[in-house]
Amino acid sequence: MNRTKVTKALQILSFLLLGPLLARAQMSFPGDKEREGICKELVRRSSLVVVAIPASQPDEIVDRAKFKAALAPGRVPDVAQLNGQVVGRLFNAKVVDVLKGEGSVKNGELVKLFVSGGDVVSFDALNVVEPGKEAIFFLSRMSESDARLKDAGVLPPQAKTMELLPFDVSGLYKFTDEKSWSMMSSSAKTLKIIKRAVHAHSNPQP
Repeated sequence: MNRTKVTKALQILSFLLLGPLLARAQMSFPGDKEREGICKELVRRSSLVVVAIPASQPDEIVDRAKFKAALAPGRVPDVAQLNGQVVGRLFNAKVVDVLKGEGSVKNGELVKLFVSGGDVVSFDALNVVEPGKEAIFFLSRMSESDARLKDAGVLPPQAKTMELLPFDVSGLYKFTDEKSWSMMSSSAKTLKIIKRAVHAHSNPQP
């Protein structure tokens, strides 16, 4: 009798612990039809769709004013300001295959990709934004007047000094939808779905 109660209790506890995780996993991995709809929408909105490999560790894009305030002489750096100084990260992604492009980007070239500071953790967790890892990117040209880039500088990884380097915003891309499916693992099935969506976008039915 006690064993039955213990078994039921464990089953209930497992459901309470794993239920939210399983529900999240189901939300995170749409079926083929749903993924096809997502890809069609992203292809329509993106100026560039590429299979690419991040070529190096990302540079940090830093707000100069917050950076200067946090490191002001004669004071202890404010942790909140140091945390808030990073507005994004800059990835150099080497293009493996152009699925949809603007004509100027070719295989083997690098594209500069801006990822806002709040989003990079989730991408790291997916093990996609790593040197040598191939992924599919849905990208759009980034406006040079974007408020996040105003008076920003670059802090390279493992920088020897705390001096910010100039930040060139020309030719910069961002994820078409920064909070959704703008980056996908490269698999034969996903590539097939996206190529079909690109073909349909390029050859609309009358």
